[in-house]
Formats: sequence, C-alpha cells, structure tokens
Amino acid sequence: MLGSVREALLATGLPTLTRDEDGGSPILVRGVERRIEVQTNPDGAAGRPFGLYGNRFAAARVDTIRRATRKIEPATISNIIAVAAPAYGRGKYRPGQIEYVLETAFTAFAAAHHETLRALGPDAQTTIHTGFWGCGAFGGNRCLMIALQSLAARATCIDRVVYHAGDAAGVLEVRRGLDVADMLAAKCGPECDLGTLIDQCVPLGYEWGISDGN
Repeated sequence: MLGSVREALLATGLPTLTRDEDGGSPILVRGVERRIEVQTNPDGAAGRPFGLYGNRFAAARVDTIRRATRKIEPATISNIIAVAAPAYGRGKYRPGQIEYVLETAFTAFAAAHHETLRALGPDAQTTIHTGFWGCGAFGGNRCLMIALQSLAARATCIDRVVYHAGDAAGVLEVRRGLDVADMLAAKCGPECDLGTLIDQCVPLGYEWGISDGN
C-alpha cells in the first residue's frame, strides 16, 4: 500500500521526500490496510537468532520470513506518519539538530491531529504511537528524542501518546525522557517559544550514540 502511495505521488508530480532543503516534510497516510504481521523478535528456534529487523530482514531466508509471518483477517487499518529522523550526528547535539527534531515532530503531530478532527469530528481524540525515533541505525539519543517528541505532542494538543519501548531497558529510557520533558516544560512555561526551548535543551549536553548498523 505504501509503495502504491509513492507511485501515485510520482505519477502526479508531487514530491515523495520526507526531508528537503527546507527541513522535515512529513507525509501522512490515512486508512492503510495491514494484511500481515511479521515477528521481528530474536528466536533461534525459528531461524532468526538475531531477529528480522532492518537489514536482517533483507538478508533472511524466504522460509524464515514465511515462518515469522501471520495473515491478518480481517485486515486492520493504520494511519501512518512517514517522517525522516536526523541521522549520523557526532558529539553533542547542536541547536540546529534539536530545532529540526522539534519542528518536524510538531509538523507531523499537528497534521495528524488535524486529520483526526477532519475525519472523525471536533470531539475526536488523537493518539500517536511512536518510539525511539532515529535511535537505531541513525544513532540518535533515546532520552532526548523521547523528550522532544513529548514536548511536540503537548504543543500540538495530542490527547495520548503510546511509546513502544521494546524491553525493560527501553521503558527506563522512555521514563527518563518524559522526566526531561516535564523539566523543560516547567522551566519554559506555557508560552515558551521555539528559540527559548532550544536554548534550554542545548546546555543539557545530550550526545549522539552509535549506529546499530541495522
């Protein structure tokens, strides 16, 4: 379905990039049918000792993927935000990198909120499912990325955010990130502008991690 969306954009001459020279350009896709579920967790007995995420999916045997795949009947419906994370930074986060994350998340979440109200009416609530955006192959900082997403969700009046942490260690990272968001929100106040928020984030000294190569 998502591949068809790209082909349709190309056919009509519309851009397909989620990031351009002006910054983040999220694309929202509403009403996508989800017809299969693929188990990506590590399972040596099923032929996937290191899991099937990312490049490991591309390198896996076809029969391994078939065993990990379950058909969904009836198909479920997903609303998807396609958005580019900042990638391959080094050292401490610079103001421009923090600004990119905040602006991109704000744009994506605001658009999702608008689409929810447009589709379901003014009383509808918006729920965002997210996780450690850009913290795998791109080496982002988990705590900071959770904090910035949380602040963007608050600024766009998202009713509920579900963070998919993966494991117990991930849950702790999410909690740390939410604590940082609470601290920044308290420091900046309800009328905080973007520049002030960035100025409060930079001294925290968050550093990029290392790509997981996947």
